[in-house]
Amino acid sequence: MNYKQPLKVCICVPAYNSEETIGKTLESLLKQSYENIIIKIINNCSSDNTAKIAEQYMCKDQRIQLFSFDKLVPAAENFDRCIEFAEGIYTCIFHSDDVYLPTIVEKEVAFLESHRDVGAVFTYANVINENDVITSALLPNKNLKKQETYNFDELFPLILKYNNCFVTPSAMVRTKIYKEEIIKHKRKKSFNDAFDVDVWLRILKKYKVGFIFERLMSYRLSIHSTSFRKLLEYDNTITDSMFNVLETHMIEGKAKHLLQNVDYINLKARNKLGNVMKAYFNADYDSAKKVIRELPSENLSSKNDIIKHLLSIIIHIPSPKFIRKLLIYVKYYGIMKGQFNRIQLDK
Repeated sequence: MNYKQPLKVCICVPAYNSEETIGKTLESLLKQSYENIIIKIINNCSSDNTAKIAEQYMCKDQRIQLFSFDKLVPAAENFDRCIEFAEGIYTCIFHSDDVYLPTIVEKEVAFLESHRDVGAVFTYANVINENDVITSALLPNKNLKKQETYNFDELFPLILKYNNCFVTPSAMVRTKIYKEEIIKHKRKKSFNDAFDVDVWLRILKKYKVGFIFERLMSYRLSIHSTSFRKLLEYDNTITDSMFNVLETHMIEGKAKHLLQNVDYINLKARNKLGNVMKAYFNADYDSAKKVIRELPSENLSSKNDIIKHLLSIIIHIPSPKFIRKLLIYVKYYGIMKGQFNRIQLDK
């Protein structure tokens, strides 16, 4: 489409030391087929050239605005800053290291306009490395694709069974919901970097959410990125924080019985087994043994039970750094193709 649509869309871009990627992000946003957008860069006290690059793009297109802050705050607080600056009918909080296909805004607006009971819509994504090469994809679980929209009672059990289904940097939300409901809610510190899952669940409790089952963006995950470093963490991980979010919603919703749900027990077990592997990768054998001991002995699926017993043996066999790097390379091959020598291990 080459005409200017009437419904205004605000795209907020939270940024912190994003000089390597923010230019590509902005280029992709300026190429959107939906033209009635305003792009607000919320600069979280960057110490690099993020602000300078943003200013250069402001000169190219008057739809771009820059708001810089001298105080560095956690990602959750910068997310809230974005909501404070949001305007128009719809708001997207797109990330400063990702790349967006030209039709993502147009298709998300069309979806929300045709589904008036939906509060937020998400898409799926390709995964790209630092060289913009597609390495893998973020795809919907086949059981999710049975319908386009979900209410809380329909979607929450699927999350407990199949894990988080929200691609956060693809979300478009009705601005009124962000302003009147989400910004006023005080999140728990235990949510950490999984605060976004809490946002989506709070929306889901009052409205339906929708999914466009297309890869309309590219999610950047490079070997030296913060996102990749977090993949190798095995204590207080983003996924651990996500379980804090899920359990808070179970308790708030008077559904404590779901804590003993077999699907949920196995979802948590899969995460803990992953933490065991990552502790082993980092030669923290004591932590690996500790996590193994924390795993339940009952209600585990046969697959999780087999993996548990195998890892219980493996973690008692120390491995040289080369072997551990090789294991990481195999596990994350899609990200690491040709970059074996760049893997950094502290131990």
